[in-house]
Amino acid sequence: MSGDSNHPHEQNVCAPSSHLRIIRWTEHFADLISVVLTLVLIVVIAVSAIQLVILLGDVILESVKNPTNVHGFEAVFGVIMTLLIAMEFNHSIVAALERKRHVIQVRAILLIALLALARKFIILDTKELSAETIAALALSMASIGGVYLFLRKVDAEAEKGQKFSLLNMGKK
Repeated sequence: MSGDSNHPHEQNVCAPSSHLRIIRWTEHFADLISVVLTLVLIVVIAVSAIQLVILLGDVILESVKNPTNVHGFEAVFGVIMTLLIAMEFNHSIVAALERKRHVIQVRAILLIALLALARKFIILDTKELSAETIAALALSMASIGGVYLFLRKVDAEAEKGQKFSLLNMGKK
């Protein structure tokens, strides 16, 4: 009977190992994709840094000619924010690889979203956007910031071994 491949006990023994192989394969695949994303982000960061240096040189030369022109500096700050976003995204991927977690933390995603919105506020032209659009961006930033702070509070209480409660939100 033990040689019979239809025996239920033997099927149960084989099934978990094949599932484990699939799980390991998907983990390796996720690692590979993370490494590729990291390499792509390194290239993006390097190219953006070079562009920043060139842009900064152009802005400095332009400001000598026209000291009242602030558009160049807005562009510089926009590139700096883009670099910060790319570096934070890269840091999140590397941290996920080091922890052997294949999920980027929600807080990191929220932080990247906040940086992206901050960048938008720095480079936006208030003459081209309606008041409603600017208000919507501000509300988005406040909402994401609120969720970020909420998650920080939940994580801090979890680290202390406390159970999270909305009633304890304002207490320290």
